[in-house]
Amino acid sequence: MTDNHKNRGITMLTMTRRNLLQGTAAMGALAFAGARTAFAQAPEDTKALYEAAKKEGTLTYYATAQAPITKRVTDRFSELYPGIKINVLRLATGQMAQRFASEMQAGNIVADVIQMADPLAFEDAAKAGWLAKPADLPAWSAFPKDYLTEHWALIGISPHTIVSNTDLVDAKDYPKDWKAMLDPRWKGQMILSDPRNNMEVADWAYTMFDAYGPEFLTGLKNQQPRFVESILPGIQMLAAGEAMILAPALHQATMLMMEKKAPVIDFSPAMTSGQETMMGVVAKAPHPNAARLLANFLLTRDGQERYCRDIAASPLPDIPGALTLSPQYQRGRYRQAAAKRAELAALLGLT
Repeated sequence: MTDNHKNRGITMLTMTRRNLLQGTAAMGALAFAGARTAFAQAPEDTKALYEAAKKEGTLTYYATAQAPITKRVTDRFSELYPGIKINVLRLATGQMAQRFASEMQAGNIVADVIQMADPLAFEDAAKAGWLAKPADLPAWSAFPKDYLTEHWALIGISPHTIVSNTDLVDAKDYPKDWKAMLDPRWKGQMILSDPRNNMEVADWAYTMFDAYGPEFLTGLKNQQPRFVESILPGIQMLAAGEAMILAPALHQATMLMMEKKAPVIDFSPAMTSGQETMMGVVAKAPHPNAARLLANFLLTRDGQERYCRDIAASPLPDIPGALTLSPQYQRGRYRQAAAKRAELAALLGLT
């Protein structure tokens, strides 16, 4: 682990094929090998698409990433492709999935590109015919196939973290693994994300259940945690001194608060789940060419650096600043988590 990674407070280990395999899916370093030479994009490869997009003049990007992450993506896109105004709507994943579904069901198509961390919501959207098939885009066709479906691409994997308030917790006591959260010192001093609101958090609860048994979740319940709707309001409460620790969290939220000089630090346990973020082009998008241009950019090396830097592992190799994953990282098992969601919530004392 480098000094920089220590300062960020996040555990960084090497991504391997073993840690990214789930079932029969071929993931990991070997899946990247072919992309190393095949993937080489430049703005001129999308010149005709850019000309068509400029005539549309604008696009709407639905994004669940924290605003500074989305801004560095859209700022770079605007540098490469001036003349296209980008309107961004930022919501937590659960809220985003609900809003997008409501709009599409009503025939009120607003979004051109949608990015969120819920593959089940993407599956539902694809079945409903709400997502385009952009396989002919140059970056899409060159992206590692194990991170693509017909309708969406996985653009980054962010490991879950535990956050401590540095004003309230001594450095020697920062919890650096999940079992440390059961220490009696945290009773009444813990904030937890609610798994009923977000499939990513439900997957975290399922990962804890699978690794440590139901008694771990019951132990968390006995710690008398305060539940929050999503990570960002939780970490704001933590920074304000309303608790000592928060979990599960993401480094992008901690980073946002650290930039504001908030007293927070985070650690990613070696065995962890994470946020696996997907992106797709909306079918019948109001600005289809601009939508396809942004989707293509997000899958280029340039776009991947802007999205993944400091907050996520990339499907592409050697992206500057991208995270690497522990060999013990657990890929999302959303269907299993969905099937056990009510049970997991009950174990945590939620009804």
